[in-house]
Amino acid sequence: MALPEPQEAIVEFNKKLTSETSLIRLKLQKPIDFRSGQFIQTITLLDNKKIRRSWSIASSPKNKEYIELLIKKYEKSLISPMLFKANQNDKITIQGPFGFFTLIKPYKKETVFIAAGVGVAPLRSMIYDLLENNIDTKVTLIFGFRTEKDYLLEDEWLNLEKKYENFKIIPVISRPEKNTEFFKGHVTDFIPKIIKKSDDTDFYICGPNIMIADTMKVLELIGINKKQIHIERWQ
Repeated sequence: MALPEPQEAIVEFNKKLTSETSLIRLKLQKPIDFRSGQFIQTITLLDNKKIRRSWSIASSPKNKEYIELLIKKYEKSLISPMLFKANQNDKITIQGPFGFFTLIKPYKKETVFIAAGVGVAPLRSMIYDLLENNIDTKVTLIFGFRTEKDYLLEDEWLNLEKKYENFKIIPVISRPEKNTEFFKGHVTDFIPKIIKKSDDTDFYICGPNIMIADTMKVLELIGINKKQIHIERWQ
C-alpha cells in the first residue's frame, strides 16, 4: 500500500489548555480519511534535516477537513516547543494517517477508556467516533492527571456527559491542591473499585509505559482477558 502524501496544513487555532499543553487545529489542504485512534507525523526541517514526530489525532473522524492534536511542551524536545508556540496561519507539513490502534468491531456492551495526561488524545477521537455514530455501547473514560489544572478539557467531558446518556467521565487526581470530589490517587488504585469482570467490555489504554503496564496488571488480576485490552504507548 502506498504511503499517504505529505501535505501543508494551516494552523486554524492553538488553544492553550495549561502552561505546557495546547490543543491545535490544523486545516488540511486535502481531506484525510482516518480512523479514530490513528496518528499523523509532522515533518520539520532543522539544519537541513527532516525531523519527524508522531502525534495522535485527537479529533473526530467525522471531520475530515481538519485534525486536532494535543501538544505537550517538553523543554528538551526539538519539536514540541515549536508546535506549542505555533501561531494562527502558520504552515506545518504533515503526513498520515498511520497506526493500528483503532476501535475493534463488533462493539461490545461497554467500552472503557483509560488515559493519563495527553495520552487522552487518541481516546478523545475514539469517544467522539462512538458517540456521534450512536454506537450501542456504554462509554466510560477513566482519566488520570496530577493537579486540578492538569484536568484537560474538563468542560468538554462534562458537556458530553450531559449530551449523551451512555457517556461517563471518571477523573482521578494524584496531587490535589485543594479539597476535591475526584478520586484521589492513581487510576490503578481505583480500577478494582470501578471495573467488574466482564467478557463484554473492551479496554483502550494510552499513556506512559509504566502506567500502561500497571493498568494491564490490575485488569488481569480482576480477570479481564488480554484480548479485551488494547494499548497505545507514548513517550
